Amino acid sequence: TGTDSFTYTITSGGVTETATVTVTVTAVNDPTSITGGTSGTGNEDTTLTGMLTATDSDGLSDGTVFSVSANATNGSASIDPATGLWSYTPNADWNGSDSFTVTITDDAGNSSTQVISVTVTPVVDLTNDSLTTNEDTAISANVLTGTNGATADSFEGTPVLTSVTQGANGSVTFLANGTVTYTPTANFTGTDSFTYTITSGGVTETPRLTLWKMSVPSRL
Repeated sequence: TGTDSFTYTITSGGVTETATVTVTVTAVNDPTSITGGTSGTGNEDTTLTGMLTATDSDGLSDGTVFSVSANATNGSASIDPATGLWSYTPNADWNGSDSFTVTITDDAGNSSTQVISVTVTPVVDLTNDSLTTNEDTAISANVLTGTNGATADSFEGTPVLTSVTQGANGSVTFLANGTVTYTPTANFTGTDSFTYTITSGGVTETPRLTLWKMSVPSRL
């Protein structure tokens, strides 16, 4: 950038004239070259990290190069302003695709942006359950905390029991705190099952609960 000049000569009618042309070149922002960790993948309930590398003809030396300018939708993101090391922590129990935007500011005050894309893979937070009850006897269990024969689950957030299906040979009721109650049909013995749905962190999981009904000999 700066000022330059050149001359040119015109001849006409045996007369020669010379003129000077002055050219001013105005500086424009040269785009920042960004490489490195522009995406990341990790498991649910873990922190993902990556490193951005940037080069710019105007310089990137003042220690405040990188910043998060648009946060993620389903988690929180941060970046070291000097090194470009970023981290993304998804919301508890959430999985799926998310992104956030980083701004890179050079020593001249010009800025460029880079979208960081992240993929959070699901982790099973709960297991199938099995309970045993006697003929004509209802049974209740908390499928989240693991009471009365159920297995405790491993959610990081706040799980809520949102729905159940009905058994083929009994009825099922539930509470949001994870308590389910199964009432078998009169005189039924054998195996029955139903499913329930848990929501946590905007994600749902649906395991199966199997019940064994033990017959009780009739009294004479």
